[in-house]
Amino acid sequence: MRAPSAPPCPALLAAGEQRLSADEIYPRLFDAIL
Repeated sequence: MRAPSAPPCPALLAAGEQRLSADEIYPRLFDAIL
C-alpha cells in the first residue's frame, strides 16, 4: 500500500483508517462484553 505525500482526500483516508481500527476493536469489545 503506497502512501502519497499529498493524498487527494485526507478525510476519506482518515475515515478508512477509523473503519479498519473499528473492525479490529469492535470484535474485541463484543468478546469482552459477552
